[in-house]
Amino acid sequence: MKPILIITSNPDPHADQVESLLESVGVNTIRLVTNKFSSDSYLGYSSPKNQTYIKHKSHTYFPDDFHSVWYRKPELWLANRLPLKSTAGLIYKFRKGEINQMLKQFMLESENIGIFTVSKTSNIEKARNKLSQLTQASELGFVTPKTLVSSSPNEISLFLKNLGSCIIKTLGTSYVEYGRKQMNFFTYPINSEMFLKFRNGMLFDQPIYIQENIFKKFELRITLVGNKSFTCAIDSQILDESATDWRTVQPEILPHSVFKLPIKVENLCQQLRVKMGLEYCAIDMAVTPENKYVFFEINPNGQYLWIEEQTKLPISQAISNLLRYHN
Repeated sequence: MKPILIITSNPDPHADQVESLLESVGVNTIRLVTNKFSSDSYLGYSSPKNQTYIKHKSHTYFPDDFHSVWYRKPELWLANRLPLKSTAGLIYKFRKGEINQMLKQFMLESENIGIFTVSKTSNIEKARNKLSQLTQASELGFVTPKTLVSSSPNEISLFLKNLGSCIIKTLGTSYVEYGRKQMNFFTYPINSEMFLKFRNGMLFDQPIYIQENIFKKFELRITLVGNKSFTCAIDSQILDESATDWRTVQPEILPHSVFKLPIKVENLCQQLRVKMGLEYCAIDMAVTPENKYVFFEINPNGQYLWIEEQTKLPISQAISNLLRYHN
């Protein structure tokens, strides 16, 4: 078998786990670490072949030298996250941008010649659009929250008045970066009174994303690896801090358990994954006190290892098998 390529950044315990499983059965892996490029491990491009390549430990690999590619988390530069002065921060951001352009070309060439990829980068990017997620999920038959995106304070006020309890969240990623500095944005409760104070004198020059507040019995993280489904129930309601957004607390604080998803809901999840062209994804849902299953969003390249550690669900093994057998 040709080697399997893992593209990520260090540290990455997810990649460590899958790489270890692959190597334990004799599969050769190549790991391209985007925040550790050096003279013997990097991405390149040359003419007249007009091909990208990976130089790794004195060997040169072209896209068709790989059995499959796991596009893990090359953009997640977590190492040495320290405050930077403005010039250093700009240089850091520039380096990431240049590497990302090379990654796009390498992945495009790989996909064009049919190299199996978890998942295609173009599909990952399209699947990140939260409004497209809601639209497609609703079309398939998922229950979704009532939603408004607007820059009109009057529209937002009316929406809040009609629904009462709502939440406010981001349309894009839940963080912004400048160099190694990072600011996180979570999901927060909001109502008419809170919005009245919030809008005081503010210029609404961006879209504001508002949804009805879904009251939860517990939440679900559904990890899909090919046609395999792994569902974890998260008891987010035991703490006030995590009741609206479980990401605001350390996950090991909250009870996690294996959950049997109804076949109808599981089938809908798989249909959504296929519709979005993903080999891997993680879906966030909730079960209401009335036992209604409500779709929130899909993460096309989400984290999963904390779930595996708490529930023993064999997600890493499933990813290893997917990369080897493609089914």
